[in-house]
Amino acid sequence: MTFMAYLLIRHKHKDYAKWKTVFDEHSAARKASGSQDARLFHNADNPNEMVIIYAKKRI
Repeated sequence: MTFMAYLLIRHKHKDYAKWKTVFDEHSAARKASGSQDARLFHNADNPNEMVIIYAKKRI
């Protein structure tokens, strides 16, 4: 049986566009470390505040 472990991060950054570029560039590194998925959500009132949910396969 396989289970998923989740990590929720609330993060603020002063320049979302710059941060997002680096985040996207590290997609392969996240997958190599076992990350199955990353969901990114924005605060509607402040686009520089976000929530990220990572999913990792755990046996």
